[in-house]
Amino acid sequence: MEPLTREQQIEALRKNLTVADQEKICARHHIGRATYYRIIQAFDLKNKVMLDIVQLAEANKQAADQRAEQAAASLKKLL
Repeated sequence: MEPLTREQQIEALRKNLTVADQEKICARHHIGRATYYRIIQAFDLKNKVMLDIVQLAEANKQAADQRAEQAAASLKKLL
């Protein structure tokens, strides 16, 4: 499997973050939305804000995967 391109990584981040997550990160780091988007576009993993964004996106992805597994298991029980 090929590694994801920078654009694909950025899209994956955006897919796994909600508006509430964005607001939480902006408030926590005292930055505006424009700065938030610039940080994501730069995709600099040395930036503390970017690390926080990646960690939150990963946590959201794991939670979504877990909910999907639980839903599948629940459907199997019903059938």
